[in-house]
Amino acid sequence: MEAEEVMGQPYDSVYARFTAAEMAVIDEHAHVDPYGTRDNALSLTVSWAAHVDKLERDRALPWDDHSVWNEHDLVATMIMRDRLVRALGLIPTELAERLSIIASEVDERFRGFTIEDSGVRITRIANLEAPDTPVPNDWWWHRVPVDGPVAIDLSHYDDAGNYVGPAGRIRLSCYDAQESYVGQSEGAESKLITPPVGHDDSPIPGPWGG
Repeated sequence: MEAEEVMGQPYDSVYARFTAAEMAVIDEHAHVDPYGTRDNALSLTVSWAAHVDKLERDRALPWDDHSVWNEHDLVATMIMRDRLVRALGLIPTELAERLSIIASEVDERFRGFTIEDSGVRITRIANLEAPDTPVPNDWWWHRVPVDGPVAIDLSHYDDAGNYVGPAGRIRLSCYDAQESYVGQSEGAESKLITPPVGHDDSPIPGPWGG
């Protein structure tokens, strides 16, 4: 299967490669969390593809576009890949091998627009209440986008994972396209910023939300 086929929404081509009986077996071996949420290997493979697809498409969009994902969404993508590993280990070997082939193609797509990283920043972001959490060994925790909005978000953290950048996706006329402070001319119109987490379409007054 070509990577582009895997990544194409709505991912029907992935489901089409499994019979109804096979999908039933996969779902029978789904992981169920304490809240009753079911994670099966097929749906997680598709979710991994969807997350990677979104991250890659966002690279072409400006940092202050409200639709783009941020560093917390990258964390969600890493956790999605973790859950996929667990789910693959729960299903029969033959089915796991077939899904692993698809997942591996998506992995290569992810590697294609990411670079090696220590994993310290993203691990710290993922564990704000437990800052001493060690960096996972899994390779995806050591890859970050080479450019685009998420890369800019990560540049706002120091090597230890401490946030040192601006609060949220800044939309101020006193910053240039490279996010460098260039001052605000007299009478210049202040714009709005969004909260630092997520992309709520209800912005708060700028420049710093006070």
